[in-house]
Amino acid sequence: MMLSISMFNQLFPLMFENRPGSGDWIVEVHNPYHCTQENVTLSCDGFKSQIPINPDLIKYDAEHIYIQPTIPPYDSMRFLYVSKTKFDMTPLSSTICC
Repeated sequence: MMLSISMFNQLFPLMFENRPGSGDWIVEVHNPYHCTQENVTLSCDGFKSQIPINPDLIKYDAEHIYIQPTIPPYDSMRFLYVSKTKFDMTPLSSTICC
């Protein structure tokens, strides 16, 4: 179950200039409500990054991204990935802790 998660995934220019043909994408997952959310899962087919991503922030497989930290009320978490193309991500589930 998921109360609500808002997110964006946008190009972040010039973060890693030595990666020709790649874009630097920043993802922000925001919890807009008064309850903490944990075990946030995003659907994302084929996700991979050309740079390592801190496993304390996310873990991922071929179809899902698993947000590792809890997201406190009215707070956000962000992570960066490098890819030639933007990956479509959709909030799938989370655990609500009130």
